[in-house]
Amino acid sequence: MLLFAAAVSDFSVDQLEYPDRLVTPNPMLKLSSESPFNIHLKKNFKILDQLRTYSRNKSIKIIGFKLTNTFDSREREAAVQKLFHSDQVDYVVHNDQNEISKGRPLYTLYGKEKSLLKITDSIQEMADQVFRRINPKKLRPVIRREAQL
Repeated sequence: MLLFAAAVSDFSVDQLEYPDRLVTPNPMLKLSSESPFNIHLKKNFKILDQLRTYSRNKSIKIIGFKLTNTFDSREREAAVQKLFHSDQVDYVVHNDQNEISKGRPLYTLYGKEKSLLKITDSIQEMADQVFRRINPKKLRPVIRREAQL
């Protein structure tokens, strides 16, 4: 099983613009704090669309996670359905920043047939739902959250 603990960024650094030059990023590059610079970003490819190609297990179950930031339920639905367009995603777990900000996040699970499978306010219950679908004969996962500072 492959699980990204955080979102893979939609963007990466393309160039650093100093007042007198453009610099291509390099792991060996030391950034000077003496001179201001601008960061130019480039759009990354969608790794979610490539996971099955990368995997040796072609029957791998791929779960996409979608965070939206809108009160409009149609926009939320469209954002989720967009992940199914490539035909590479089996399930999508969705939540919205507005609900998270209010302190009552809802987790919504959609299936490949674009159907709503589960809505819950429990991260443990959502993890159980996802885990049962990708690994029905195994033990359930236990979700532990780190204490917030």
